[in-house]
Parts: sequence; structure tokens; C-alpha cells
Amino acid sequence: MKRFHSTYPLSAYLLFIGSCGFVMNGVLNHYPFLSIFFSGIICFGFYYITFCRWACSVTIEGNKLELDYFFTKEKIHFHQLRILDYHRSYYAWSAEKSHSYKDFPIYSYDDMIVTYTDEKKQVVQRTLNINTMMGGFEKMMKALKAQVR
Repeated sequence: MKRFHSTYPLSAYLLFIGSCGFVMNGVLNHYPFLSIFFSGIICFGFYYITFCRWACSVTIEGNKLELDYFFTKEKIHFHQLRILDYHRSYYAWSAEKSHSYKDFPIYSYDDMIVTYTDEKKQVVQRTLNINTMMGGFEKMMKALKAQVR
């Protein structure tokens, strides 16, 4: 039974569309191959680090939180969720716990601070960096806050 599932943010899709467009533009305009290659890597890397590094799909099933990033997958099995806190990204100006717009290149993701008891009855605190679709973070927090005891 899935309680919550989100998709990747729009910036993740734009990363690949923009990269393909960048390469096609260079090829169609007959730019040198090395120029296309190195400038493409620089642009791809900058965009990825700034907007897509923490882009993920989130799935919550029972007492399992699964974050599916581009290159890694992280699973958290919690026995009892105790404390749930967060900090919002620069784009959530109206949120009470948001970073300011001055932090734009640094914080293009949301922080979720989770304190939970694992299967071994040990208390664990973790900070998770999450970048989901707009509105996905609030829905995820509602689904998780229902489990806080």
C-alpha cells in the first residue's frame, strides 16, 4: 500500500532536454567537436550541481521511506518516527522555515531532518536533501507527519 509517491522535478527533465538541444545546436552550426564536448560538460555539470543534484522521486510505504536520486537509491526503514523538521529552499519565500533568495546557488533543495527509531531500537537522526516537484514536498510532509508519535 503506497501512502505517497512523487515524481522527479521539472529541472531533472530539462537537464536532459537542454543537453540534447545544446549538442544538436553545436552539431547543426558546425562547431568544433571539442568545443561542443567541453562546453557541454561544463554546462551540464553546472546545471546538475545547481538544480538537479538532489532531484529525487519519493515513495512512502508504511514505515519505509525510499528516495530515488539519479544515480543512487536510499531506503530508510523506521520503526517509529519521532521528530520531523524541515527547511525549505530559496523558492519557498512564504514558508516559515525557508532559506532566503540570497542562498540561491547553495540551497536549491529542501532539507528534511528526521529522527526515528530503527529496527534495532536505536535512535537515529538524519538530514535528507530532497528536491521534488513543486508542491510535492508539502504532500510528503503531510504523509510523514501522520506517522509522528
